[in-house]
Amino acid sequence: MEMQQTRVFSVAGYSGSGKTTLIIRLLKELQRRGFTVGVVKSTSKDIVPPEQSDTGKFIEEGSSVTVLLGPSSTSINRSQRIRIQEALHNITLDFVIVEGAKFSNLPKFWCLGDSEVDPEDLPPNVKAIVVWGSGLLEDTELKLEGMNPPIILSIDIPSLVDIIQEEAVSLDASDV
Repeated sequence: MEMQQTRVFSVAGYSGSGKTTLIIRLLKELQRRGFTVGVVKSTSKDIVPPEQSDTGKFIEEGSSVTVLLGPSSTSINRSQRIRIQEALHNITLDFVIVEGAKFSNLPKFWCLGDSEVDPEDLPPNVKAIVVWGSGLLEDTELKLEGMNPPIILSIDIPSLVDIIQEEAVSLDASDV
């Protein structure tokens, strides 16, 4: 029996544009459709435990890999950034949704939030622009009339998940 390959898709946009809220809704719909889903947050800030914690002390003293095993969770901190393929090595999932990675070549939704959109400013490989209200939908459609990608309301989760199922790329082919 051939194992299904993990596929990846990104949700990007500026801070406060609704990325996390959208990902939670997409995650629930993908799970409802019977898929296993993981989420990776790509950020420009390093996340480290508080310096006073034991874990923080290990990292501060130069541990290359620090693993925190809780009763029902595991947290791993590495001293350098690794590629998503390495982070998910030996983890079997149908889909991985990456929050961020806006300038990667991953297929992505661009969350608009309250910001303006200029077609010249869209990052590569945007499959849909997600807006949060019908007024913003109309304004955005006027600015992007006749252009791709489509503009979709954030409440149209089934349509967005259909796009993910169609456009997500193999994790091995991703560039994050």
